[in-house]
Amino acid sequence: MDKVSYPGNLDLKINRRFKALRKENKDIIGWLSMNTLLDEPVMQRDETYYMDHDVLGKPNVNGALFLDSDISLKTRPYSLVIYGHNMKTGAMFGCLRNYENISFYHNHPFIALETIYEEGRYVIFAVGCVSTEPRSRHNVNFFALHSTDYLERKRVIDALISASVHSCAVDVRPEDQLLLLVTCTEKDSDRRMVAARRIREEDDEAQLKKLVEKTWKK
Repeated sequence: MDKVSYPGNLDLKINRRFKALRKENKDIIGWLSMNTLLDEPVMQRDETYYMDHDVLGKPNVNGALFLDSDISLKTRPYSLVIYGHNMKTGAMFGCLRNYENISFYHNHPFIALETIYEEGRYVIFAVGCVSTEPRSRHNVNFFALHSTDYLERKRVIDALISASVHSCAVDVRPEDQLLLLVTCTEKDSDRRMVAARRIREEDDEAQLKKLVEKTWKK
């Protein structure tokens, strides 16, 4: 699996919208939209700063959404892993728990992520909790999501599907670009995740929605 340039943006021109936003904060690299749940900028700096700073760099317990610092946007990443706090108010990624409700998932299966270089839409295929403990049955190594190895990525996809509380008919291939939204839970070693794959050029969103509506609770 070779690195893929951005179709239609080989020169890596930054979207005009982000040129304006980055005058406020150069760490803004994207914008995540999830229907009425979430409409927030995505930052990238390190793994700690935006845990307790907002998008303007001001101290804030809600923090901000941020992309894994090891992910480069110079080519289209194999996977995009975004972190955010699990706020009890539902702010930031506190809203992800809604997707464990099967009816909510049926009605809100799509995520939009615009980065400084391109726009993308994604369909959710797995929702649930995974473990950072290597010996756990639901362990997922997030670092392996960046692997160029086809079989390694397939193992990660299989682990995400296995950990999902829903059984979804949307197919996922190792060559698909993945989007993973990750937050903490009450258990230190667990992470709540919503996993989605990029909608392909040949996909029909109406058909994808029908597949999602066939999803059942495990």
